[in-house]
Amino acid sequence: MSIDSLIPKIPIEKKFSKVGIVSDSASLSVKRRIIDNYKTLGIDLLDLGVFSEGDEIRLEHLAKKAVNAIKTNQAQRVFLVDLSGNGLQMYANKFDGIIAVYCHDAASAMEAALIHNAQMCNVSSTFDFKTLLTILRTFLEYSEPETPRGDLKG
Repeated sequence: MSIDSLIPKIPIEKKFSKVGIVSDSASLSVKRRIIDNYKTLGIDLLDLGVFSEGDEIRLEHLAKKAVNAIKTNQAQRVFLVDLSGNGLQMYANKFDGIIAVYCHDAASAMEAALIHNAQMCNVSSTFDFKTLLTILRTFLEYSEPETPRGDLKG
């Protein structure tokens, strides 16, 4: 019996009404493709930056935008997309009550959601696009939207 058969699946378009996305400048084109893909599912991702090529915003500032989106309830979950797949989550995890996880495959995305109860999934923009979409969808499918996150003052 697989773990999939034990967990009821709610379509992500009914589960999450507020999902954010942030990327570094090297990952902007991939972020735009992800946004377009989610529009076809009826989900409008909240774009937290960067907004144009050549924007050289430091990772810590981008991570803070993602954290603020969670803390102010602008987003229930946030996708972090950067070149390494690791940089944004390192900065986001410095804030109290935030759990951001590097997800390199569907299994790690499931673990991030089920075991760590993460609000943020960090992926590398170097992954092939189908793999990237599978990771992000798995993260949302196994996340619980109304799970309390402790003290989010940070």
